Amino acid sequence: MLTTADELFFRYIYFIIMNKFNLSGISKSKLSEPLRVCRKLLYKVEVIHRSGPWKSFDAVEFATLRCVDWYNHRRILEPIGNMPPAEAEKLYYAALDKIPRVA
Repeated sequence: MLTTADELFFRYIYFIIMNKFNLSGISKSKLSEPLRVCRKLLYKVEVIHRSGPWKSFDAVEFATLRCVDWYNHRRILEPIGNMPPAEAEKLYYAALDKIPRVA
């Protein structure tokens, strides 16, 4: 749920960047920096500012680890079959193991 104007703005920018990437065939290397900055700003809005004030560095570190865990193991993505990225990666490598290899 979007609660702040900043969060809405950064999600919109991320959406625009991804659409331009998909539609115009721009190389991924040219988009890596803007996407990194956008992800970093979303993290600051979603985790740091929303959950503060922080009592210690360890609390920030733990919140970051929870955010990364959610991003990799619980976030559901429609383009990969409505499953988390970690599960899709596991299935991908399992399928590679089944492909016969030529010596």
